[in-house]
Amino acid sequence: MFEGKHIQVGAGRYIQCHGALKRAGEEMVFFGKKDYLLYGDQMVKGKTSQVLEKSLRGSGITFQSEIFEGPSTEKSFGDVAARVRESGAEIVAGIGGGRIIDIAKAAGDMADVSIFTIPTSAATCAAYAVLYVVYGEDGNVDHSGFLNHEISGVIVDMDLVVNDCPRRYFVSGIVDAMAKKPEFSFTMSHLKDEGMIATSEIATKIADFTYSKYMRDTRQALRDFDDKKDSMLLDDMVNMNIMLTGMVSDLSTGGKQLAVAHNFYDAICCMHKDVRKKYLHGEIVAMALPLQLAVNGSPEAEIEEFYGHDYAAMEGLLAGADGWMSGFPAVLPKQCRRLQDACFAKDVDAAIAAQNNIQPYIDYFFYDKVNGVPHWQEICKYTLQAQGLDVGLPRKPLGELDDANKKKIEKLLADME
Repeated sequence: MFEGKHIQVGAGRYIQCHGALKRAGEEMVFFGKKDYLLYGDQMVKGKTSQVLEKSLRGSGITFQSEIFEGPSTEKSFGDVAARVRESGAEIVAGIGGGRIIDIAKAAGDMADVSIFTIPTSAATCAAYAVLYVVYGEDGNVDHSGFLNHEISGVIVDMDLVVNDCPRRYFVSGIVDAMAKKPEFSFTMSHLKDEGMIATSEIATKIADFTYSKYMRDTRQALRDFDDKKDSMLLDDMVNMNIMLTGMVSDLSTGGKQLAVAHNFYDAICCMHKDVRKKYLHGEIVAMALPLQLAVNGSPEAEIEEFYGHDYAAMEGLLAGADGWMSGFPAVLPKQCRRLQDACFAKDVDAAIAAQNNIQPYIDYFFYDKVNGVPHWQEICKYTLQAQGLDVGLPRKPLGELDDANKKKIEKLLADME
């Protein structure tokens, strides 16, 4: 039942395109003539301030700005809200990642002014969602707050979130968004009829759509991202990371969900703060997605399709696994040993670097083979042969790899350290 609860779905306006930042002034002027700009850090300000502030001036908007690097806590919200009130601003704009955007949302709500969000990555749905995460002074996740009115506008400049943002942030946003479907699925399958309210059902449908599209199209989207290709697919992925996933979050506020993956993130914030600092929000959520699927009772084939055993090697070793039972150490012993040693030493940065070193080969092995689907033994045999180890050809009916796959493997090996 809705029980008289008000429902808010995202933002009044959502602008996503190349050069969107140049339109900030013409969007914000509808809500006032005085702005308070909240930059997440000096790097964010360096990337955005020239274009943003020129746009505001062009629309006759005066502004005050600050760089705020404090945490997303009640104290921070109150301090920023007080400065917003003192400035006489009618609008507060959060520019940067999820932390500063949540602070801008909460402070803007406290100060009772219009809120704009300008994300500099597609790493979370915070820019669109009406909820914000509240941390305690101890760094633990305390609770979620909800805005009294929706965000007035979201400005997503593709020049920032694609052309001037590390790939890692884009991927983090994808896996964070993917969590929505499995987190909903368990609860929705166990709700009685009275719990199946329309907004939760629609949220589930959107989550189903985005999950399926991520599973189908992410590899091509990553190629487009790496090539800085102006593709409709990249547009869709960024929109899904920010707007559609934020909409799912907003629509679900009247329902319930068993969010194992996001609760895992909360647990890491509480018990392993040193680890938390090394990972993005979505990366930590992603580590628990296989667990979420297992709790849901998903078949093993679905879990393996989602992550693959070798894709989880680094996480498993960092979590305390004693070894790595896989074919990859047999054909890439030096590189895999480097990964294992880094994990055993709890050197997360070195482990990530070692994983990234072999990741293109793993991607090729599972998904990016040339000219169909050569057998894994053919790939392993040639990988060893290309490194100077003559292990002969696979037994019949298997045969030798074609030239295209040989060249692909040779290039992958040449690119490894």
